[in-house]
Amino acid sequence: MMFSFALSGFNSGDVLFQLTVYLMVTGMGAGVILLIQHARKRSNRLERMEKKMDRILSKEKKE
Repeated sequence: MMFSFALSGFNSGDVLFQLTVYLMVTGMGAGVILLIQHARKRSNRLERMEKKMDRILSKEKKE
């Protein structure tokens, strides 16, 4: 099988290298997307906590 790749102009090392680079680039893109999603979720979570704290503090001031 490797021999037939070499005859047709494909080198198995080149194929392996290209696959590795493709997976690395895809992984970096996915990592950036996941990082953005995580930051967005964290921001939403902090906003909810701030609203809860504001409600608690306003109840204490009324009492």
